[in-house]
Amino acid sequence: MNWYVLYTKPKWEKKVAEQLQAIGIDCYCPLVMKERQWSDRKKKVEVPLFNSYVFIKGVNEKARFKDFNSFVAFLQYNN
Repeated sequence: MNWYVLYTKPKWEKKVAEQLQAIGIDCYCPLVMKERQWSDRKKKVEVPLFNSYVFIKGVNEKARFKDFNSFVAFLQYNN
């Protein structure tokens, strides 16, 4: 099966991955730990490695994602 790339709204990568897993679609959203600085503290948070991208396996039909308000488009390229 082929892997496809979903382009999501900014900062919605983890939410989209959770929604996809909930309906049984195999997806991949790589996360990395980064230390963020606030005015009063530092905190380690998980952030997506690729901003606004979620990888899915075997599903390339846009119609299956019409109910997702966070889905923007499939990433496409020309061969």
